[in-house]
Amino acid sequence: MTGTLSPTVLLFIALGGALGSVARYLLSVAADAYLGQTFAWGTLIVNVVGCGLAGMITGMIAEGAELNPSLRAYIMVGLLGGFTTFSAFSADTWHMWEHSPVLAVFYGGVTIGLTVFSFALMFAAGRSMVG
Repeated sequence: MTGTLSPTVLLFIALGGALGSVARYLLSVAADAYLGQTFAWGTLIVNVVGCGLAGMITGMIAEGAELNPSLRAYIMVGLLGGFTTFSAFSADTWHMWEHSPVLAVFYGGVTIGLTVFSFALMFAAGRSMVG
């Protein structure tokens, strides 16, 4: 993404990042409460959903959908950047590794596989929505 340093775009990114981070936290708390804390379900869910949404938007843009640069920065950099996080994935994987290396490797593979699949699937969906 070609960026700009306008105050408006930076404000949109900051607002999106705040909302995305809060959404990630709330989803992770809910996942821990309903699915347990043995497996990092919250981080997995936010990464799969976030990558899917990024794929759909990227697919729509690839097909010619127009998206205001401020709105694009708000969604892609701010909202989805705040919602998904590789640092949480890394921390969750490390904590699992300390207790169960097999579970940590499984989690890493599932997360990477599902997030790439989610992005690709929704990229195609986004393209078909426009084209």
